[in-house]
Amino acid sequence: MGGDGAFFLLLDRPEVYGPPPDPVVTTRDLPTMWKHAGAAALSLLGGLALSFALSGTGRR
Repeated sequence: MGGDGAFFLLLDRPEVYGPPPDPVVTTRDLPTMWKHAGAAALSLLGGLALSFALSGTGRR
């Protein structure tokens, strides 16, 4: 599978039709996004576990 699934014939400069002059592929950042999401999830779970651990120490 290649990237030839769509073809657009533009009769003027691309900026006239609305796309940016130098588009970027956002899927190249997916591995970094997943790493950041995983770190956020682990931090959230760690904070939740810590709050449960500390909340049980003050009760009799």
